This record gives sequence, structure tokens and C-alpha cells, in this order.
Amino acid sequence: MNYSSRLMLSFLVCIAPPVLVAQNEEEIANDGSKKVVVPDSVDGDAFGDQAGMLKHDEHEGHQHASDIDWTKPEANSWFPRTMLDLGSFFQEEDASGVFKFKNPTKAICQLKDLAGSCTCTHAVIRIGGRKYVYDSEKNLSRVVSKDGNEVKERVSHINVGPGESGELEVHMNIGGFQGDKEANLTIQTSDPDMPLTTLHWKATGATYFIADPPDIALNEMDWADKREFQFEITSPLKKDFEITGHDPLPATMKISYRKEMRDDKAVWLVQGSYGPGVDPRDGGGQIVFKTNVEDKTVTVGVSAIVKGPLEMTPGGFLSFGAVRSSEGKTMTITLTPVGEFELNVNELEVTGLSLKAADKKFFGVSHRKDGKSVKVDLTIKPGIPRSIVRGTLKVHLNHPGAKMKEVMFNGFVR
Repeated sequence: MNYSSRLMLSFLVCIAPPVLVAQNEEEIANDGSKKVVVPDSVDGDAFGDQAGMLKHDEHEGHQHASDIDWTKPEANSWFPRTMLDLGSFFQEEDASGVFKFKNPTKAICQLKDLAGSCTCTHAVIRIGGRKYVYDSEKNLSRVVSKDGNEVKERVSHINVGPGESGELEVHMNIGGFQGDKEANLTIQTSDPDMPLTTLHWKATGATYFIADPPDIALNEMDWADKREFQFEITSPLKKDFEITGHDPLPATMKISYRKEMRDDKAVWLVQGSYGPGVDPRDGGGQIVFKTNVEDKTVTVGVSAIVKGPLEMTPGGFLSFGAVRSSEGKTMTITLTPVGEFELNVNELEVTGLSLKAADKKFFGVSHRKDGKSVKVDLTIKPGIPRSIVRGTLKVHLNHPGAKMKEVMFNGFVR
């Protein structure tokens, strides 16, 4: 195969070294996240064959931990190591590590067509004073300084001078993930001896505490119901620990907790209740416990679908639409209590009108009983000036769970 054929197969070109890319830009500092730095070189006998073919998860884009032998790091002519274990992360959002590399050729070569395995990753490439970013949306950009600000400029490739070294810093979002999480980054180069390489890394998402179950689902309940729940809290890291308190609880929620020792391991038993008198807009909340373990907290979510004390039709907004000034218009709101309750109206008021105070005489409001329901009629009277009208109807009720309901309204008078 001649040299030009080899170039066609790799889709890339090594560039003879006429001019190097400028390397006098200021290097941007790291973001301070936890990092594992790979040494510039490793012993030759530490390299071995990769165990098994790589299998990709169709949904997550991660590789499965069992598919790679992490005890046998592989190297190539550019990277002294292509696999990296970032370690364990506890309740941290970002895991990161560095792959070092060096152009082994005597020509300027290109790094291009970077392809990450999932959107949970991104990479920062530093070569001399130059900085590039491969983001989670699979865009490659050079970061430059203009007027004291960092600006990203899209590029198609990265030039690496002959014998030039750099580092590729990979990041993976690990927040909330438990267990091993893996990702990879495939890079094409214009070096005919290594047209393609893939870097692999993994991190272990760990947790200080385990709540069982981690979330409480109370499902559907009426506003006047009371639902009870319970769960346990343990720690895989500390055999014994203390719960020292908790943040303010959601309205109408109560809890109690106590510690038991099981096989020299602390188990905290939590019992709680939610309701009665739940506001349908709340639908649960979070319980945040404080502990004596490095000021760490334990959070358990409680969710519920709460049916309110009243059903209101047509809802919290009333549209009059087009209203003829000579005719006026009446719209009706129906309020029905949930369960057995004698619903009555204590007061009606119209507020926030867009018209002048003198024009309030063109609005009327009344109510009437209809079985267990109450119907409220809001009227725009004939003779009202042509304009857009809007306001709020406040219905004051005798219901302990819904003492007042508001309905916004609008219309166009022509």
C-alpha cells in the first residue's frame, strides 16, 4: 500500500512541520475537582491485552465494568495509559482524571473527531499554553482570552507539534449515582501508526448513608387523610453513627426516630405521618437528617397526590372572551366540597380591576346553592365601556380546609 492510500484509509493527514501553533497563551487553571494524574510512563511489563470486547449500553452509553480488565492498563505510542480508575466519590457531582500524552512523531499531527460515550462526560485538553474543550454536546472548541474574558471558538481539530506533550483531563458527572460508572472517549489522529485510540475511565459512586426505602410514595390521598410511613437508615462506612437532628419538616408532617444496634451496626428506625389538612399544592416534601459523620446529611423524599377539599369548575381562571357592551355577559363558577360538608359562602369581592374605580358599577357578583355545591355568578353588566377587562374574584367560604378561593378573569368588551 502506498503512502497516499494509507492517508485515504485513515481520513487524516500528517502535516510537515512548517509552522507550529502559537504556544504563548496563558494556561487556564484546573477547576479544583478531584483528579487522578497518570504518570508520564509506566513499566513496560505492566501492559497487557485488554480482556474482552467492549460492550456499550444502548441506553446509557456506558461500558459495563465486567468487560474491561482494569488491572492490565494498555499503552500506545501516544498515551502511556489508556485506562484510568478515578476512584470513589461520595455525594460529589464531578469525577475527573488526567491522561498524559506526547506526539512521538517528527511532524505536526492532528487530534480530531473526538467522540464521547455519553453526555455525562466532557474533556479539557491542554497543550503548552493552549486550552481546548470537548463539551457534553460533542463540540470541540479552543478557549482563548479576549478583553479579560474566556471565549470559546469552534475548531475542527487540535494541532500537536512534533515531540510536544499535553494532558487530556476527563470529567464525568457522578452525582447521585451508586456503584461503578464508566465512560470512554474515542480520538482519531493523523499519525498513520496510530490513526485511532480510545481512552476508558471509571468512577465509583458511593454514599455515606442508605435509606431503605430511599423514597416514600404515599400515592393518592384526600386533604383530610392521615398517612403513616416508616424507613430505616444505615451507613456502609460507619458501624455506629448518630442522627443529631433534622431540618424543618413540611407542613402537617411529623416524625420520630430511634437507634437500634444489630450485629454491632447502627440502624435508625424512622416513623412518620403526613396529614391531615394537607395543602394540595404541597404534595409531600423532603426530610433532611443531620448526622455526626463529617457534617453529612441524609435526605428522604415523601411524595403524595393530594386531592383538595373542594372541586372548582372551571378552575382558577375564567375567560369571558368577547363581550358586547350593549348586552353584557354572565359566567358561573361551581364549588363542590369533597365528602359530606355543608358549604356556604361568607363573602364575595372583586379586586384588581383594570377599569377605573367608577366603573366597578358595571360588575355584579352573587351566589346560590345547588345541592351540595355552591354556584357563584360573575356578571359584566350592559353599558360597560369598550376595553379589555381583567380582575380577581375572591370567594370567602366556611370550609376549614379552603377558607378562600381566588379566580382570575378577563374579557374583551366591544
